[in-house]
Amino acid sequence: MTLPVCQLHSKVATSVCLSHEKFLCTKCLLEKVEEGDSCIKRDLTEIKDKDKTHVSFLLIKLSAAKTEEQIKLRLFQIDKEHEYLVQRVKDDRDELIDDINKKATTALKGIEEESRKLKSKYEKF
Repeated sequence: MTLPVCQLHSKVATSVCLSHEKFLCTKCLLEKVEEGDSCIKRDLTEIKDKDKTHVSFLLIKLSAAKTEEQIKLRLFQIDKEHEYLVQRVKDDRDELIDDINKKATTALKGIEEESRKLKSKYEKF
């Protein structure tokens, strides 16, 4: 199962606030991040049976959120790669078109020159 991680400090959680549905690390507990009359904190090593389901739900929720973030990141990466590849194809296409145009211009000039030479040769007769 996924280790619970404190979202504030990105450290392994040691406790959970069941009221706010947040996992807390030791630093959070020392800094009293989640304080209030409504807070129901439990040490993760001493979870009672009645709270195990709630903690399991929070772990599943945390895992789902992590998976969702990974999916969003992957979709972003796919979009970036798509943009890069589309631009690369367009750039290559433009380069090939320029190259073909230059070669066509050179070929047409050569044809014109050869035509002039042949015409001038036959006009002498």
